[in-house]
Amino acid sequence: MSPHAGLALSNPTDGAEQEAARIAESVSSPDGYPRPSRSLALRDSIRANSDQPTLVRTIAPQVQRDLTGKHAVRDGEFDVDLKTQSNPGATNGLSGTIKFTASATAPDSKSIRLLQVVRDEDLTTAKEYVWTGGEANRNKVMTAASKGIEPGYFVDASYAGISPRTKKTDARVSPYYRDYWPNAANSQDGSKIGKAVKEASLWDYPGSSSERRFSFETAAKGIDTGYTYATLTWGFTISDAAKGTVDKEHASANRGPSATFGAAVKAFNEFFKNPGSSTAP
Repeated sequence: MSPHAGLALSNPTDGAEQEAARIAESVSSPDGYPRPSRSLALRDSIRANSDQPTLVRTIAPQVQRDLTGKHAVRDGEFDVDLKTQSNPGATNGLSGTIKFTASATAPDSKSIRLLQVVRDEDLTTAKEYVWTGGEANRNKVMTAASKGIEPGYFVDASYAGISPRTKKTDARVSPYYRDYWPNAANSQDGSKIGKAVKEASLWDYPGSSSERRFSFETAAKGIDTGYTYATLTWGFTISDAAKGTVDKEHASANRGPSATFGAAVKAFNEFFKNPGSSTAP
């Protein structure tokens, strides 16, 4: 079990336990790392105030970890295998695969694909990261904050190679991740026909050489049916690029997409004038 603050060692109303809680709070980390246990804090306080030689106890820094594990919901399961890339002074982040396998009772689809939206925050400015050059259109499709919708999310695609449609015969601009980064050796599109199930996956390496916070929502969707099987919310922070510190990794599965996800996809379709949008030619 992972350590956390306030593990019960005695009756919390005892005077000694209350004193231990006070001491533990006084030595807690200011940036969210796990606090030392109350018993250790009390022990150190007693030793520090005794006639015995002072014992100096060093609290080890938080160990960076990979973001791995399986996350199941009714219609399937995500399998996350993202490894920490710690490169002090260079590109830090996570790299690896996200896979989705539909459950036996989920609706059929001949093509299950992964569509991903992302928010990229620049921690040095406390604002959304500003894109330039060929990717500058990312700035124009970000979600705006409103009730139930978080700001700064956009469809994760390569904007350098796509332009808004100008006529009805133009092909739809795809929001699907693998249309831009197929990575065939490490990822694939999936399907589910009866008992025959093929996983859908993508390979990704979000990272930066500066302090950034990345937040994702990845959806598994049947493109022939329009059915969304599940979504995975995940992310991490590069809190100290000079030291290669990647932390605050998290992931959880959801049965359906968030309002923010829907707003990001809508903004993408409106900007690129896809069929069905109010801007379509």
